[in-house]
Amino acid sequence: MTRLAIFDCDGTLVDSQANICMAMEHAFEEMGMAPPPRHATRRIVGLSLVEAMRHLLPDAEEALHRDMAERYKQAFLTLRGNGLVDEPLYDGMAAVLSELDETVGCWALPPANPIAALNAASTIMASRGCSSRCRPQTGTPRNRTLRWSGKR
Repeated sequence: MTRLAIFDCDGTLVDSQANICMAMEHAFEEMGMAPPPRHATRRIVGLSLVEAMRHLLPDAEEALHRDMAERYKQAFLTLRGNGLVDEPLYDGMAAVLSELDETVGCWALPPANPIAALNAASTIMASRGCSSRCRPQTGTPRNRTLRWSGKR
């Protein structure tokens, strides 16, 4: 019998809140606006970007919410491209993944961005001294997954 464990990466395996706050700050500063306090940004984590902007900018027009969502995405990609994104595993996750290696043997990430998830999975596996075989799976954006299996 084949078994598979499926995880979301951001906020489940890795702590990405500092990166989210940094990208939000860059997006606001690019528009000449004061960025929201980090505690306000942390409160909107998990919402869609446009909805997050509605919460952060409740009096703004819908067009600005959409524009700010795009600026946030671009800021995050720029930070990642410049090597400024740090995605540490949460405490204890390395042990959980090692246990899964032994008991399940395979796990997957259902990414919103398969390339980012592929990079994150490769980084996680390299940090654990594992050889990995990561490849994005094809499919519609709603059902794409990144499958991983690896052995030390």
